[in-house]
Amino acid sequence: MPPVAGVALGAMVLIDATFMTQRLEDFQSVLRPKAMGALHLDRLFSSAAVPAHEPLDFFIGLSSLVGTTGNPGQAAYGAGNCFLKAVMRDRRKNRGLPGASIDIGRMIGVGYIERALAPSVQERLKFWSSTMAMSESDLHQLFAEAIVAGRSDDGDPELIAGVSVLRGREQIEKAFWARNSRLGMMVKDDIASGEGVDGKMTTAATVPVKRLLEAARTAADAERIILGALKGRLQAAKFLPDADTLHDKTPLADLGIDSLMAVEIRSWFQKELAVDVPIMRILSGASMADLVAGVLEKLPQGIVKSKRGPRATSKESGNGIAGVKEVAEEDRTQEAGSKEEVAN
Repeated sequence: MPPVAGVALGAMVLIDATFMTQRLEDFQSVLRPKAMGALHLDRLFSSAAVPAHEPLDFFIGLSSLVGTTGNPGQAAYGAGNCFLKAVMRDRRKNRGLPGASIDIGRMIGVGYIERALAPSVQERLKFWSSTMAMSESDLHQLFAEAIVAGRSDDGDPELIAGVSVLRGREQIEKAFWARNSRLGMMVKDDIASGEGVDGKMTTAATVPVKRLLEAARTAADAERIILGALKGRLQAAKFLPDADTLHDKTPLADLGIDSLMAVEIRSWFQKELAVDVPIMRILSGASMADLVAGVLEKLPQGIVKSKRGPRATSKESGNGIAGVKEVAEEDRTQEAGSKEEVAN
């Protein structure tokens, strides 16, 4: 027998049921092929078992998108895939052995879904899961990429394929995984809302922030508009709850903002307000309030048009938003003085 060059684990057993109603023996029947199969093959093809001159070229676990998105009725199958991916990650990152996993989505023309499910069921699955179908050639390409990823010292040995980008309320409502915070980057809520000066909710996707700022009379108004729009972006990406009012001063890093989301936030500020916000500023402990305060100082002249009369206009013409901020500060000082006179 020639030496074994590589291993691909594709074991699968499906017994669908809700977690509360599934029998223990059925749960174990689904879990065991993935979990015990991964452990058994890992032991057989570890550095202690394989001679140094015959290392594996690859060790790939064929997982499923269920291990990433979840799927109602398939808790055991999802758990088995997560365990399989953990074993592959441990081989690669902790022991320096080949190891990678592929989260496979719906396949066209081949595979279990094509073979076992009726076309009508396949169509419902396509609508409900909001995932992209893969061809056999797509899987071949992923397999080749997994071989490289499983031997590389850099990057993640977990390849995820088939998760669609959700756009608009209709897609978001039909996809069961849309509120999974781990997949927030794949949800682009086109009706993310920001709060206008009058307190009414406006559609951030259809009304540019520059347009909203036309109604700003003071720096406080401008700050509220920009902060509301930024919240809308983070809520659409599932980094904030829909009714959030408590995290204005929470460091963005503590909300789970990573480098990818930081790039998107920076791009949004550049597109909407022509203001450059450094990515390191976003990731180094700044809060939403901190970012908005910095943006107010950098707003190009003319974006905020004060409606406070000649005094505000003269200051604004020289200093942009700074002039509006000075007017707002003077107004607050005068208001405080008036209240003090009334109190006396």
